Amino acid sequence: MDHSEHRQRIMARFERGEYLEDHELLEVLLFFSRPRVNTNGIAHELIDTCGSLREVFYSDDKRLKSVSGVGQHSTRLISIIGEIMYRCNLSTCNTSKIYNDEEERKRYLCALLDGADEEKVYMVMFNRTNRFIDCVQIGEGLYGESEIGVARAIEKATRAQAASVIIAHNHPGGIAAASATDEETAQKLNVIFLNSDIDVIGHYVVAGNKCTRYGEKSNKALTE
Repeated sequence: MDHSEHRQRIMARFERGEYLEDHELLEVLLFFSRPRVNTNGIAHELIDTCGSLREVFYSDDKRLKSVSGVGQHSTRLISIIGEIMYRCNLSTCNTSKIYNDEEERKRYLCALLDGADEEKVYMVMFNRTNRFIDCVQIGEGLYGESEIGVARAIEKATRAQAASVIIAHNHPGGIAAASATDEETAQKLNVIFLNSDIDVIGHYVVAGNKCTRYGEKSNKALTE
């Protein structure tokens, strides 16, 4: 079946700047990976399967390919757009402010862990004048149960000449509240980093657009 007339009409609407429904916008994108197929039904099913237009672009290959009509080309296209969305969102955060500005810090950490469907642990590094140096992933899996690459993290921080760090992880599908294991792990990390002359200025847990600070240093933890 020739769908060229329908494609021309909807593309013309897009080029005129007319508002398109979420499924219509996704349908237009899929024109580029499925040039000879009616992508309307595929777009509807993608949104239904993933839950929203946004979640389509943050879904993994397995979920995307579970939708009939979505193959390797469409998956790659959607994944590329998802990565562009992620980086654009992260780039709106002002890393020069996150050392002193708690609100901007939490916004940055939420953007950093946005869309992650498994638990990840990141380390944000600052130099001796409190300037942002870099952010690196130091672990994945359940925060207190998986092997966080502590030795590797210390090595990275030392090599970058970091004087202080922030440790952040996420609770995919959960709440932004630290568990007892999170608290215990935080206290252990405080001591390990302090012994390497690196200050942990905060531990954070992220869930969706919520971010909570926890694991404040205790005199007991630092003297054990």
